[in-house]
Formats: sequence, C-alpha cells, structure tokens
Amino acid sequence: MTSELLVGALALAYVLLLGWSCRTLPGERWQILASLPRSKNRHGEWRGLNLTYYGLFQANAFVVGSALMLLATASMGLSVEQTLLVMLPVMGLAVPSCRWASCNHSKTGPSSAP
Repeated sequence: MTSELLVGALALAYVLLLGWSCRTLPGERWQILASLPRSKNRHGEWRGLNLTYYGLFQANAFVVGSALMLLATASMGLSVEQTLLVMLPVMGLAVPSCRWASCNHSKTGPSSAP
C-alpha cells in the first residue's frame, strides 16, 4: 500500500508540475532561471551562461529517475555496481542529447537572429 501511495503522490506532483509548466514557462519572463557571468570583453560587456527552467527540470528528472532506479533495483537485490553498469551508458547518451536539444531549442527564438 505504501508503494502505491508513493507512486500516486509522485504521479500527481508531476502532473501538476507539467500542467503549470505548459501554461507558464513559454512566457518571456520564465525563459531564464539565472545567468552566470563568465567573462568581460574589452568593451565592458559581460558574456555569461544562461541557466533555463527547462534545464532545471531536465536535471531534476535525471536525479529523481536515477534515485528511483537505484531504489527499485536495490529492492530486487541488485547491487549499485550492477545498476550503474546499465545507468551510466544510458545517461552517457541521454545527457548530451538533452543539452543538444536545449541548445537547439533556445536558438529557435527571435532573439537569436543575427
């Protein structure tokens, strides 16, 4: 019964989060979560790294998904090493593809015009 409550609570939380994010995040003020300064050019302008809400949700998905997979496989008696043998190659493909998708998504906006 506790397992079903956990799954139900997580499902409800993510359904609510997805509903909120689909309505809110496309708005202009919700595109950038934070900006980290990286360097200053000779004209005094800063170049920085923009952190997006989409990136935050992708990172949360990786962390929660990984934790749940470790928990589920441990409950079946598999060791952490065995689980990591499966998780790391998958994440090795998934993490760079999310970055590529995020970069391409952000370049499609009107602000990227030359």
